[in-house]
Amino acid sequence: MYCSCRIGRNWGSKSRESLISALSDKDPEVRSLVVESLGKIGEEEATGALVQQLKDPDQKVRNITEKNT
Repeated sequence: MYCSCRIGRNWGSKSRESLISALSDKDPEVRSLVVESLGKIGEEEATGALVQQLKDPDQKVRNITEKNT
C-alpha cells in the first residue's frame, strides 16, 4: 500500500489512472488497498473514483471507502 500511495504522489496522473483502474480488480483485498492509497492521495479525481466504491459488493471495501473519503 505504501508503494502504491507513493507512486500516486510522485508519478502523477498516469499512476493515479492505474490505481483507479485497479478499483475494478476482482480481488476485494486489492480494491481495499487501492481505496486506502487513493484516499491518501486525496485529489479530486481520486475522490470521485472513491465515491463509486461506496457501492462495492464487498462490505470491507465499503467500510474502508467510508474511512477514506
